[in-house]
Order: sequence, then C-alpha cells, then structure tokens
Amino acid sequence: MAQTAANLVDHVLPPSVALRQFVLTVPFELRARLAYDSELLGGVSRELATAVQDFYRRRFEQVGVRGGKTGSVTVVQRSNSDLRLNPHYHQIALDGVYTAEDDEAIPEFHPLAYLTSEDVADLLQLARVRILRFLKRQGAIVETRPLEVSDAGLANGEEGLQQLAAAGVPSPFPEPQPVDVRGIEAAIIRAADHLDVAPRRVRATLRDITAAVATAGGTLDDLVRAAQEDSLLFDGDERSRGGQIVASNGSSSTWSRRTGFCVSSSVIVAVN
Repeated sequence: MAQTAANLVDHVLPPSVALRQFVLTVPFELRARLAYDSELLGGVSRELATAVQDFYRRRFEQVGVRGGKTGSVTVVQRSNSDLRLNPHYHQIALDGVYTAEDDEAIPEFHPLAYLTSEDVADLLQLARVRILRFLKRQGAIVETRPLEVSDAGLANGEEGLQQLAAAGVPSPFPEPQPVDVRGIEAAIIRAADHLDVAPRRVRATLRDITAAVATAGGTLDDLVRAAQEDSLLFDGDERSRGGQIVASNGSSSTWSRRTGFCVSSSVIVAVN
C-alpha cells in the first residue's frame, strides 16, 4: 500500500495541481454481488470515473473552457472500519481540467473554483444512472425501482462466496412510499402566488436551501425546524458563492435515500 501511494505521488499525480477525493457508496443490496464479482466491481469503478470526467468537462464548458481533459485514480475499499462487507470507491481526481491550443503546446490546468452540494447531487445522479445502466446490461440487476439484484447463482458455488453473500446486510430502510408530486407542485404555485413571483423563483430558492442544509449535514426535519424559527443564526467559517452556502473546507456529500447511492467530496490539495 505504501509503495502504491509513493508511486502515485512520485510518478502519476501531477505536482502543484488541485486534487479532490470522491467517495462512492453503493446500496446494501449490491454490496455482496460486487464483492465476489471482480468484473462488476471494476466496471462500476470505470462508470464512476467516466461520470466524474463528464461532470468536470460539462462544468467547464459552461464557462467557455472547451476541450478540457481530466483524470483520476480509484481504489476499492472492501469493508467498513468495523470490517463489515462494504465495497466502496475512493477516487482521487484532478480538481479541474487541462487544455492545450494544439498538440505541441504545453497543457494549461484550469482549477475548479468551488463545488457546491448541488454540484455533488448532480454528479451523484450522473454516476447513479451510468452505474445502474451498466449493471442492468451485465444482468446483475433485474429492476431498479425497487432495486432487485440477481446473484446468478455465484454465491452457491463456494463456501467463501456464501459467507460473503450472507454478510451483505439488507437495507434497514423501508420501501419508499409514492411521492405526491402534484401536491408538491401545488404548494410551490401557492407560495409563488403569495410572494408574487414566478414558480421557477420558488424552485430555485428551494434548491439553494436544500443545498445549504445538506452542506451543513442537516436533514429534512432540521429544515422544518429552521423554517419555524423567527430568525436563523449562522456560526462558523462559511461563505456564500453564487447563491449557495459552501463549507470553507470544500467538503460535501449527497445521499439518495430512494436509491441508496451516496457520493461525498473533499479537497485533498488546494492550489491558490
């Protein structure tokens, strides 16, 4: 492990470049299947890497930086800190993109200015769709809603695989109830009428609020309690960028309770 880390630092990762770590956790139902199927384990890693690269490329295209290229290194950790089976992915990514005028020019690195919880949520959605599509093509899952995994009889062949399958703890969360989308839409329209603004303004404000709650590590219950307070007090080192509240340490995480996927992000090397 130490030799691998030294090789990455000395020969793979470029010096004086911003780096960011992404951690992907998969649903409980998938963990045993990935643990004893190396091809699926590697395939999910590739889909994650592609999703991250696409995210950076699109993000920089929005500000006029086209043709950007980036890269990453992913390591699979097979257990939790308490040694329970939990294959998950630690990815070190260049926190930005390289561009060059032509093949002879020296590439120029463009660091990402900041990353919000909403950005991480977008990345989670991009990665989740790619991963589920890959797993369905490989026959590893039968349905995505609710998630139904096919073990293809692999766990029945060897005693060790049976033990791995048994260690895959099922999700402790109940099946999600259908969401009353029309009721939510009606509430948004009522709020827009009350405030005399367009409904899109209300949706944009809701996105900003939920992003701030997620960055603070809060829940929907915390948001409801905060909405019932007469005033909000902000402590700690936080700053606002583009209407988003961003933690100063650059860390953020997004978890989808409906799908069981989670992506967290943290700055490893920041370059001013």
